[in-house]
Amino acid sequence: MKIIAVGLFVLFLASTVHAGEHYVASESPAFPRPRPDRALIYFAKVGPTVALRDDDVFVDAEPIGYLPKNSYTTAFVEPGLRNVWSVTYHWFRFRAGKTYLLRAEKGVPDWFLDDPAKIRKVISKHRLTHVTTNDAGLIALRQTRLGAYWKKRQESRGMFDKVMKKAGQAGYQTLPLQLDNVVYKDRLKWYNWPWLSRRGRLTVNGTMVRWTSRKTVVEIPVAQIQQVSFEKLGTAGVAWTRIRYGPPGASRNAFLLSAVKAGYLYGHNRKFTAIRDALGRNENP
Repeated sequence: MKIIAVGLFVLFLASTVHAGEHYVASESPAFPRPRPDRALIYFAKVGPTVALRDDDVFVDAEPIGYLPKNSYTTAFVEPGLRNVWSVTYHWFRFRAGKTYLLRAEKGVPDWFLDDPAKIRKVISKHRLTHVTTNDAGLIALRQTRLGAYWKKRQESRGMFDKVMKKAGQAGYQTLPLQLDNVVYKDRLKWYNWPWLSRRGRLTVNGTMVRWTSRKTVVEIPVAQIQQVSFEKLGTAGVAWTRIRYGPPGASRNAFLLSAVKAGYLYGHNRKFTAIRDALGRNENP
């Protein structure tokens, strides 16, 4: 038993040193300036995800770097429809000159869009270290992980072709948006489980965010929206989209959730992107 324990310790130590050879983690935050020809992406991981190893991040077939727990990294990405993948695979449309915050939360190993104006707050609150992957680390990722990416692309070729066809036909437009089975709340409590809540239809266009059910209509003029952001509630990994709106000094909240199976992540990112596009603005940290 002692030999096994020592062996496991040596194995853990070796893997830690190996990871250290591929990236540098610094407690001093870094905030690159946006570039007019690229999208600036912040990848933030709060706590461990499902993977037992250090997560890594790719955009399409290009490695961005390693992302240990409680850390973040940044990258300049060509604008357009891009496949972001690490533990899971998701499509995002990035615009040149814009800044994006993608978060992977503890217990939710997926990428959630959040307000880029919260970047400094998220890094400070969760004490995220800034990770920079060196050339040796990028080469190692290409050698060890790139094959898994292409295999996944081949397995999901039908979905990939469908997404690209949609992007080519409609320019991957987010507006207008219409989603059914959306839960609305004006405040959140720990027992606000989506399957016990009233559902309705959400529509978003360039001037109005509207939620309608059989008995209730909630209308939020886009001109009154102050912020749209990610809001996680409890340990169930339920991802609410939070809208803060109203006149100065009298702001109100609206919380929206796509209450369908496996729809929390997808629904949040769609709602977030549509409302951000309606706002037509981008805050840089």
